[in-house]
Amino acid sequence: MCAQERMRNLTHLNPTHSETDMTGLRSDRMHKSLNRHLDRLYEEWERVYDQMGRTWDERQLLLLERQAEALERRIKGFEEKVGPCEVGSSPQAARRRYLHWERYIPEINFTEVLRLIEDVFRRFEGTPGGAALFLLQNAHSMGGRWCVERVRRLLSEKTADFKHYEIGLSPGDRLDAWTLLRRLGEYVGSELPPVDQDAEYDELAIRNYARVIGQKIVGSLQSGSVVFVELRTWDASSLQSYFLPWFVQDFWASLVRQLSLVVHKHPLVNFIGMIVVETPIPEGGLAVDLCCTQEQFSGEKALPLPLRLWTLEEIRRWLFSFSGLTAPSIGVEAQAIERMAQNIHEASGGGQPELVYTALMTTLEHYFKSFREESV
Repeated sequence: MCAQERMRNLTHLNPTHSETDMTGLRSDRMHKSLNRHLDRLYEEWERVYDQMGRTWDERQLLLLERQAEALERRIKGFEEKVGPCEVGSSPQAARRRYLHWERYIPEINFTEVLRLIEDVFRRFEGTPGGAALFLLQNAHSMGGRWCVERVRRLLSEKTADFKHYEIGLSPGDRLDAWTLLRRLGEYVGSELPPVDQDAEYDELAIRNYARVIGQKIVGSLQSGSVVFVELRTWDASSLQSYFLPWFVQDFWASLVRQLSLVVHKHPLVNFIGMIVVETPIPEGGLAVDLCCTQEQFSGEKALPLPLRLWTLEEIRRWLFSFSGLTAPSIGVEAQAIERMAQNIHEASGGGQPELVYTALMTTLEHYFKSFREESV
């Protein structure tokens, strides 16, 4: 009997071993291929967000945002096949875990904020369009950046034409009308008009430039557009004394009035503003006539949004849902995750968001590093 016949007979008598080997080989090759493709998707996702940070052209930003959202959907699909937090020592695996955790941090909280915003949108039902202006304070320590991200995701899902004008000021930047208008002008393609030093507080010049920018924004609309103006500042003093009265009573109110002139041509347009103050605003620091409540809502006034500490249950649910620790390849027991949640909550001063985030990332990275070392 020749060698080939003996091999066929052996395979026929005991096919399980060889078939299992081939299945394992195919599975391993498929897993490696999926991982390589997932790494490329993450690299492209990082590249797109890097471009967004350097681009001021409104049309280009819109294209990049759509590209990033499409990549996130593809990444989510591949992660379901591969497992986003699999153990691995490569820089790609570590980066993938980190980006996965980063992307899902906003899911830990903010249910009250989302309910409030959805309630505002229900008020828009049956109307040709609507506007709302929200205010977050003490955002730096209370997780405001993740709250804004959840709001952005919510708004972007409501339309195919989502326009996000993001204006972030550093701790050293002064908040004033010219700063906001100049940055908005870069988005909509309207250059700052020539002004001399004495025109810094020239109300007429400010009003004229604000009107031009408003016309540019309105001129870019189509039916169903959602315009999201996000302003982040550390300068609570200027906000209280000068900026908020101007922004609410002059700029925002004027923009909302312009909306009423175009909804007959482009219905279902919504303007959403978000002022994010990184520092606390002293009690009584906001003029009552500039703000509204959920019960007495006005699209031309600022509605404060609640930020609170993150609860032990929220941290626990996030660890079970998004950490990847319970994946079969890692297999952390539920009791260990319960202890982890308790320790993170206590270490963060009872759930202060920024401290929860730091403790989460430190704990997860340490755990994965220890697991890799034990596996070697």
